[in-house]
Amino acid sequence: MRSVENQYNLDPQTLEEIMTTSVVTPAELNTSWRTGSLVGLNKQDIVRALGFEPNIVDDEDKVVNSWGFTVDGKDCAIWDFKGSHQLNPPRWSIYDPASVLDKLFNNRYMGD
Repeated sequence: MRSVENQYNLDPQTLEEIMTTSVVTPAELNTSWRTGSLVGLNKQDIVRALGFEPNIVDDEDKVVNSWGFTVDGKDCAIWDFKGSHQLNPPRWSIYDPASVLDKLFNNRYMGD
């Protein structure tokens, strides 16, 4: 039996990237429990990382953009709160009980 690297003609670095890629799935989640922040990203940065536009209808008086999703089976959420997406730098509230968002956003994730 051939190794995965040989079977698909992958170099070890490419195989490592494939094996550590997170699976992001939109989900009908809505939470107000904030566990941290994303700083310095705009809406399009988040859309590009997640692969979809905001999908949660939230409190329209307080939230403009809201995403509910799972990452590797863990429930997560990102939302702006009272214009925080317009700050310089932009700041997003997150629900991230398993600290999986640092995989998607690298150094922009800040646990609170």
